[in-house]
Amino acid sequence: MRERNNSFVTMCLALGLGSSLLTACSGSGLPQSGPSTSSIVEGTNKPTSVPYELVKLDGDVAAKLHYKGTNSLGQTFGMHRPAASIQFGVGDLVGVTIFESAGGGLFLPAESGNRSGNFVQIPDQTIDKNGNITVPYAGAIKAAGRSAADIQRSIQSKLANRAIEPQAVVTMKEQRSAFISVLGEVNNPARLALSGGGERIADSLARAGGPKARGFETTVTVQRGEKRGTANLLDVVNSDDNNIFLQPGDTVYVKSEARTFLAFGATGESGQFDFLKERITLAEGIGKARGLLDDRAEPSSVFLYRLETRDRAKSIGIDISKWGDSDTIPIIYSLNLRDPSGFFVAGLVPMQPGDILYIDNAASVNFNKFLSLVFNATNVVRNGRLTANGL
Repeated sequence: MRERNNSFVTMCLALGLGSSLLTACSGSGLPQSGPSTSSIVEGTNKPTSVPYELVKLDGDVAAKLHYKGTNSLGQTFGMHRPAASIQFGVGDLVGVTIFESAGGGLFLPAESGNRSGNFVQIPDQTIDKNGNITVPYAGAIKAAGRSAADIQRSIQSKLANRAIEPQAVVTMKEQRSAFISVLGEVNNPARLALSGGGERIADSLARAGGPKARGFETTVTVQRGEKRGTANLLDVVNSDDNNIFLQPGDTVYVKSEARTFLAFGATGESGQFDFLKERITLAEGIGKARGLLDDRAEPSSVFLYRLETRDRAKSIGIDISKWGDSDTIPIIYSLNLRDPSGFFVAGLVPMQPGDILYIDNAASVNFNKFLSLVFNATNVVRNGRLTANGL
């Protein structure tokens, strides 16, 4: 009777072991820090929660991924020249001087003396809410939304039949309408009067005391009406296309954000890593993660997860038509470091903030895990037999 019970217990345990072995063989029962290489490859041919493209990193692809900077602000605003002239606006303080070609004319200065011509300075005045200034004998003159030359011509035209060959000079005494705002992580956030000679983004940042953070960690956003564009500060400084001329009413917002990437899998250290400089390569990223673990990593299975722009994806041969209107395309780049040239390729590929570096385990690691599972299961069976015999 006892032998029959022992056989029954052993059979039950063996069935449990067999089930565990089948699960382990399928790969789903083995501990893993991420997807296997085979599942990454298969994921391009079957539905996944987030579709992606798989691209092999070689010299040609690496050359196309080389960092060339961006011209996002130039593309958004297309303003590469300053306004022809700063127009006057409501609230500006205006000075007007009127000249006549001969003495004894309409305008007599306080000390006229004996001279061939006259000139008189009209008291400075603020452009009113209707956009006008007032000039004696000329009446209300429209000033808001006009340049100094336009205002001068209007004054001269209205005085032509009353003064002796009148000439007018209009000057901006104090600008109160053409302002830009520089906000965010700058040393002296301020509302600044726009320079009449034209002012670029870099000029406005200098007037606001410069950014607080390091240049490669700083982004600059320009808001103009309903348009908005953002670029890294170094791309602004290094490219006239991004270092656009500002217009009245623009808001410049400066933000600093650490440039980081993530590393998982068979690396010497997993976690989040800071670039700590303007740009790093994939090879440097692997180095920051303390390289590949010699007893775990599969050098031919190095993967870089990234959201690429449509233009960049197209340049490396991705058919972007199947991605609809998506602004970014998920791509997994695969790198083979068993290939002697693999490290050269890794040295050419620039990392981007938000990248995820993943290194799969070697097949021998999974096999050892499987053997460990079998060993543990065998111990369970053996201990079960001992328990049954004790009964």
